[in-house]
Amino acid sequence: MRIGVMLALVLSLVIPPARAKQVGFVRFVSVPIKNKLVLQLIDRKYDIHIFFKKKDIFISRYRNYTVESDVSDVADQHNKIAAIQFSTYDIASDSARSDFHEVVKCAFVDMPHGRVLFESDSQMCDGEWKTPMLWQDASGRYLDFYKLPR
Repeated sequence: MRIGVMLALVLSLVIPPARAKQVGFVRFVSVPIKNKLVLQLIDRKYDIHIFFKKKDIFISRYRNYTVESDVSDVADQHNKIAAIQFSTYDIASDSARSDFHEVVKCAFVDMPHGRVLFESDSQMCDGEWKTPMLWQDASGRYLDFYKLPR
């Protein structure tokens, strides 16, 4: 019995999750939430993380995050740079209570290289590509990737 349980555990770590989806070299992967307090305060058991090859591209910046953008929306941008909406979260606690705190953001990811080129507020993700290097959000703000520092 123990061998079967151990084998199942090893296979679950080796085989990519069934809910993993891919756009180019970037994979969107369901990752179980391990923090029990978070699980009590929200209505989901998994976060969606972004991996480039085998590296989680946001984990060095944010311990707790989940991708809000749908994989098909990212693929439908048909661009080497993709606008991806995600949220970071944590628990704010004091002696009386614990609250779930979430901040929604927008990241522009270089899809062929898995690099985050720019981060902004969530409203920046509501927009469209005017050219492959020029994004305009719904409020009229432009983001020119030629002018960003490298």
